[in-house]
Amino acid sequence: MKRLQRKLGLVILLLAALIFSLANWTTPVRAQTPVPAKPVCIYLFWGDGCPHCAAAKPFLKGLSEQYPNVELRSYEVWNVPENQELFKKMAAAYGFEPHG
Repeated sequence: MKRLQRKLGLVILLLAALIFSLANWTTPVRAQTPVPAKPVCIYLFWGDGCPHCAAAKPFLKGLSEQYPNVELRSYEVWNVPENQELFKKMAAAYGFEPHG
């Protein structure tokens, strides 16, 4: 009888070990295919000689270099009337008062 109990205990122990080892067994994780990011367009309206604009330009240019989905569109508005009109249209479309 003791021998049967011993064998039964051993079988239970082996089954428990098998169950625990299978619980930790996982399938390899596969990388998801990257989802292409939607392009981001940054409009920079700047003035020739403006120190604030000059300070912002390298940062914004760096963003477009670091992130391929970022497109920087730059418009000088102090000396180019067409760009001033575009600036006014963008301001009206997005609800802010153009100044600078």
